[in-house]
Amino acid sequence: MKSLLNYLQAIAPDLGSKSLPHPLEKIFPCQFPGHTLIGTVMLVSAIAGYATPVWADSQLQLVKVANDADGNIITEVPSGQEFIYTIRVSCSGDEDCEDVVITDQLPPEIDWSSNNVSILPGRPATVSYDEDTGLATVEYNSPIPAGSPVNLEIRVQFPSGTTVDNTEAINQAEGTSTNAGNATSNALTINSDVDSNAALNKWTLEKNQVIPSNGDPALDAPVTYELELCHARNLESGINLENVVLQDTLPVGSSFVSATDGGTHNSGVVTWNVGNLSIQSGRNCFNAQVSVEYPSATFNTSGANSSVINPATATGELIDGTPLNLNGQAEHGFADANYQGTLSSKSFSGQVAIGNEFEFRLDPRNTGNVTMTTLTVTDDLDQVNDDGIKLSDQVRVTRISTGRYNNYTGDVIVRYKTNLNPLTAGTSHPMNTTLTIGTDITLGAGEYITGVEFEYTNVPVGFQATGGSNTKSVCQNPFIKIDQIFVCQ
Repeated sequence: MKSLLNYLQAIAPDLGSKSLPHPLEKIFPCQFPGHTLIGTVMLVSAIAGYATPVWADSQLQLVKVANDADGNIITEVPSGQEFIYTIRVSCSGDEDCEDVVITDQLPPEIDWSSNNVSILPGRPATVSYDEDTGLATVEYNSPIPAGSPVNLEIRVQFPSGTTVDNTEAINQAEGTSTNAGNATSNALTINSDVDSNAALNKWTLEKNQVIPSNGDPALDAPVTYELELCHARNLESGINLENVVLQDTLPVGSSFVSATDGGTHNSGVVTWNVGNLSIQSGRNCFNAQVSVEYPSATFNTSGANSSVINPATATGELIDGTPLNLNGQAEHGFADANYQGTLSSKSFSGQVAIGNEFEFRLDPRNTGNVTMTTLTVTDDLDQVNDDGIKLSDQVRVTRISTGRYNNYTGDVIVRYKTNLNPLTAGTSHPMNTTLTIGTDITLGAGEYITGVEFEYTNVPVGFQATGGSNTKSVCQNPFIKIDQIFVCQ
């Protein structure tokens, strides 16, 4: 029997001491600490004065914890912040655990979107995930070695917007093995940590004058304001809104013109019944515009009534019931009528090479504060650079587009001149119309376009290209870049 004691001491040296009951009703000192978890059971038999170890079957075991990105164990986490379910997969016994499959049914409180769930199996495995059911499955390609645990990580998060404070998510992992039985992990609870006041402060209301974009508006001319109810770009710990109402109280004496996005006007107040407003990736906004006029009979460019304050409010509540009350305002004076049309830019698009199409894009704008009767933009291809090279000798216009414009509903008159004929009288076309040379525009033998003109009528304040008018050309020869004008030679 002494040899049995020596054997036990030999396999567990220097680990402390604890009494181990023996079947012969004697007490033998056994060097296993009280807190040590023995994953296998060792049976011994005393035969002829010595012990022979006999090992029990292998057993699959699972332990589940939650960690932050630094590996710290956590019990709560903000919504929208990734955390890690760590499942320790171990095999006890003297044989490896074969054909191990681990499944983890994510709780419904967790964001099941595949974009926000990632699985790291810890060793080669076949991984599958169903975002419709939230079920993660890991099938290991080789046995889990006895005594060599594997850490399986599932990275998840509480969804931003719909998660309120102290939302509880509970789940456990399950495992199977063909030779080591089935296993179920401990049930793990993780709670959301969402501060309602901080979530409320992520919402802001802004009101700005957007038309005219430069300087004060003119009297008796439309002025457009934009209201923006926005959530911050950082969605972490954000909460959705419900029962949202925006109101814009027009200055006394002003005249309502129009409102976008379902805004209705009643007795000087424009109201938008927004309803629910959810946050998503990126900056989330409800945008609306309202246009008004300030009659010269009431307002002035100087002295009394020469400035106004236009306030707006947003009310509603977070989905946890926390009330929302935000304010915004636009303030400005008035200026004399300013008729100002500009060509903001002429840009180049495409690769210039023999036979390739490229574009000259135009961006006309009404940057004044009153409607312009006519705005004309001319693109003259007869320009000559410092080296005496004429652009119209190097390129051929193949297509002309009328472009698209915001705050404009009229047609575009297109005129052109050629190497053989002066500027045409022009024809009117809707926005976003493309005219193809040879099909929509017929030229004579040896004739080519040397200039294009676009004319717009009744051009409102704020008019500008959203998909600008352009001429498309084909380069007939190799090109060089001279003074930012692409020519061929």
